[in-house]
Amino acid sequence: MSGAKFEIHFHAPVGQNINNVEHMDVHVDKDGHVQVLNAENIATTSPQQEPIGQKYLTGIDAGICAVHKAKICNKADWAAVVKILEERDEMQKGAYSADAEYINRICDEVVTNANSISRSPIFTKIVGEYPNWSVRPSEQNRETAGKLQTYLEIGKIFTEALER
Repeated sequence: MSGAKFEIHFHAPVGQNINNVEHMDVHVDKDGHVQVLNAENIATTSPQQEPIGQKYLTGIDAGICAVHKAKICNKADWAAVVKILEERDEMQKGAYSADAEYINRICDEVVTNANSISRSPIFTKIVGEYPNWSVRPSEQNRETAGKLQTYLEIGKIFTEALER
């Protein structure tokens, strides 16, 4: 190697210890963006893949692309995807900058940002876990009911693409 240096950081929920990493898939694109796949979530069989341009995407990436194609998200609505991934322990809670960067990279354009995700009503006005989200009783009104329906539709599109 030509003097390149790799620095690896492992992040886990508080109290979880990372003792061993047997397999890690790391992809670095031409722009220097790094994607690390969680080896525990890599299937041994090839799942159905969704074509995106020249690439085939699976899992979370395919879900994000499906939501992007549906064009139903404003910048803050992407928090519905983040919330589902947090509920499934696929993303670290509260890491909104990393979440926005990841979503924007998969969408190949800026569709959200950390501030919009963090201020989304889904974190303050919606309770429960997907698909059983509901509006917090103290927040009941037409606006939050409409937002809940949008979030549930985003969740449906995202999870259906995950399960393909």
